[in-house]
Amino acid sequence: MTELGSSNTHQLKSTELRIAFAMFSRLLSLLAVLLVTSCIGAPTDIRVIDYEVTIPPASEVFWCTFGTFEEDVGVNGLWEMTESPFLHHQLFKPVLEDVPYADGETVDCLGLGDWWGTAPTLLEGVGVPPPIDPDRQISFPVGVAFLMEAGQRYVIDSHWINTTDEVQAGRVHMELGMVPASLVQHQAGTFNFDKANLSVPPGAWTETVECDFGDQEVNILQLGPHMHAHGTHYAVDVLRLNGEVERILEVDSWDPSFREDPPLWNWGAGEMVIQPGEIVQTHCTWDNPSNEALGFPEEMCTSFGAAYPMETNIFCGGSEGGTMMPF
Repeated sequence: MTELGSSNTHQLKSTELRIAFAMFSRLLSLLAVLLVTSCIGAPTDIRVIDYEVTIPPASEVFWCTFGTFEEDVGVNGLWEMTESPFLHHQLFKPVLEDVPYADGETVDCLGLGDWWGTAPTLLEGVGVPPPIDPDRQISFPVGVAFLMEAGQRYVIDSHWINTTDEVQAGRVHMELGMVPASLVQHQAGTFNFDKANLSVPPGAWTETVECDFGDQEVNILQLGPHMHAHGTHYAVDVLRLNGEVERILEVDSWDPSFREDPPLWNWGAGEMVIQPGEIVQTHCTWDNPSNEALGFPEEMCTSFGAAYPMETNIFCGGSEGGTMMPF
């Protein structure tokens, strides 16, 4: 009897140890998840932007919807959930001047004046057919974000193309990752390296755009190409200070679908550093089958992306010159 009781006691203690070990292992797993989450700069809050729009038949429209940040925050991510064959792109932009539109109000972007066209695009989503690839969502390294002061207004600019003869309903759904401004160590910015006054003559044609980041040393986080239906080849080179030419992006065979759904190149902190004085070259090649030159909006040649640290956003028109856009 004594031996049986001793055996039961040992079994009970063994069971208690297994339970305790399982709980300890679970705790370690949770701590590991929290550690990994903190290291990738996960947002502490999510702002959901969700609304419906109407697209008239056989039309191309730009709808702008407004909002306001109530407190100082850093925006460090974009998760786009819009699934529509009629959406060309949706842009998250700061509002740079006073406008009479209330939060949540949607108006025609084309009636907003010059500031709408020149406001820097901070985050960009493209219209893609479902299912949405989660790898295309944007998130920044820990400590990196766009800084937004309390009261800063923003606009969601959505571009729709309806090729049917019926009215279509569209729905915009974006989720902005946010962290307290006190956690932002490096301010992110955007850049657009664009061929200004584009003119593509009949036949095969290549343009090269040269731009730089001024006297800033920057880390490129994301880079994307943009042409339209007549593109055939796209490449981006960096002319390094030591004379080397480094190709950092190339699309050997441009597909017309890339206009709405371009391939994106992403780098982590320190993986794609551009030094002051180094030149970024964009090479765009087209095949124009018509007898007339193609310009905007029929075609474009633009490298767009995000980088840090950047106190201002950059728009460069190549040989037409660039501007540092304060924000």
